[in-house]
Amino acid sequence: MKANLGIIDVETGGLDPNKNPITQVALDIITAVDFNSILTFDTFVKPYNNLEITPKALEASRVSMKEINNGVDKVVLMRELINVFKKGNKSGKDQTKLILVGHNTGFDMGMLEYFFKYMNKNLYDYVSRSFLDTMLLLKLMEAGQLKSTENQKYNLTACCERMGIKLHGAHGAAADVNATKQLLIKILNNLRHGNTNTSRESGDAAKSGVRKRARDDFFFEF
Repeated sequence: MKANLGIIDVETGGLDPNKNPITQVALDIITAVDFNSILTFDTFVKPYNNLEITPKALEASRVSMKEINNGVDKVVLMRELINVFKKGNKSGKDQTKLILVGHNTGFDMGMLEYFFKYMNKNLYDYVSRSFLDTMLLLKLMEAGQLKSTENQKYNLTACCERMGIKLHGAHGAAADVNATKQLLIKILNNLRHGNTNTSRESGDAAKSGVRKRARDDFFFEF
């Protein structure tokens, strides 16, 4: 893989990008080969466009209105995100756009896409339309392994716990980025070595086709 990976987490004022703003963004750009960090970014974001920040969202993200109001404004956020994304892109003969990675990445991409559109920009001018989702990757790894009576959770905390990763400060953007990074590294290392087992016993040989797809189907289009 030639492109760099941008581990990202977006905290928000709610679940609807048309009604709720971004309140915090954290990002860790790493190389795809050895997972070395190139740069990190973390900021709170002041309210914009009269979008609503709900008490439930503040409780879930563990972000206070004081932190949000002390954040950067929308113009600064736009400029800084573009700058960070450009630094993550590769130029020259290996020219590639940054691939964003998250846990349930579709949500983060939707919030970013709305924000860029609101600022009269196109998110995909700066990052790849392909993205990686650690939640979906872990589901592929575990396909066929779970018993019918199990109700498996796939939130970040549960996934990290199953992969032996300690998660501190869950739902803070920077903490979630760090946890997602560790989860991604474990998943990709397992897939690279053909190991699709988590903490559970492996299934029978009939599931080998599912595991092969888990190794092959890394990327998702938004």
